[in-house]
Amino acid sequence: GGTAVGNGANFTTPAITANITYYVEAAVGSCQSSSRTPVLITALPVPLAPTSVAASSNPICSGGTTMLTVNNPDANLNYRWFNNSSAGSMLAEGISFTTPTLTTTTTYYVESITKAGGCASTTRTAITVNVLPVLTAPTVIVDSTTPTSITFTWSVIPGATVYEVSTNNGTTWANSSSGSNTHVVLGLQPGQSVTLLVRAKGTLDCQTSASSSVNGTTSNPFANDLFVPNTFTPNGDGKNDIFLAYGNTVSRFKMRIYNQWGEYLFESNSLTTGWDGRWKGNLQPSGVYVYYIDVTFNDGTTKMLKGTITLLR
Repeated sequence: GGTAVGNGANFTTPAITANITYYVEAAVGSCQSSSRTPVLITALPVPLAPTSVAASSNPICSGGTTMLTVNNPDANLNYRWFNNSSAGSMLAEGISFTTPTLTTTTTYYVESITKAGGCASTTRTAITVNVLPVLTAPTVIVDSTTPTSITFTWSVIPGATVYEVSTNNGTTWANSSSGSNTHVVLGLQPGQSVTLLVRAKGTLDCQTSASSSVNGTTSNPFANDLFVPNTFTPNGDGKNDIFLAYGNTVSRFKMRIYNQWGEYLFESNSLTTGWDGRWKGNLQPSGVYVYYIDVTFNDGTTKMLKGTITLLR
């Protein structure tokens, strides 16, 4: 008895969620076999997709790879990896999967497969591998200069967490003096040049940008020249007691002092050594004295200066 659920040599069952037995009989016209052959179908449990998946590195830099691993794997299950949430071609099978080289953020999926029966989970667990971009090289400019310093600045780079600078063509690097997008080089001489390289770094070291550079030169108020006062007062009050010439880019210096009768009184070979108004230890009287200065500047330019200095007491 019963109602036939199918006809023909083949029969596809509806979805099965529990064990069930089907029976098949043979029939010719109105004649039927006297018995039916039972077919027992055992419904194996459908596994759940993995609870979670971990990446050995995440995020990664562009051009990198990472290993994805099922957390707390079940010894009774196999795991298959895909780049689709359903259907699609299997990429790999196993507890772990190493991605190919990635240049963009990519999502992978893993499903569970029973070792007994090969039943697949109805869903797949997703994991997204975030790929960080290589940062853009900063555009560096000279912001300002003084006779002893140069201030450099550059554009803010999206994604940068720190900026590194080098003044020795990349042999060594240090964080910028401001901690952001400016850097001040101190302790320089007037007219001194500095080439600064700057690179941006992100969350990971491999995000480091290419470096860009710019050359800056400190200001030089006197340029290839000297400032020579026309009066000094060597009276021991600590103010303007020494006759000195002043310059910034001097490599060699010689100054000679004569009185109005042409007598040689003093000579100096250093900008920092001046005349105190004495000759052979004796104070010289107030009056006009003549100086001759021969100077060579850092760029090789030479000058000879002649003038008078008034000594006042």
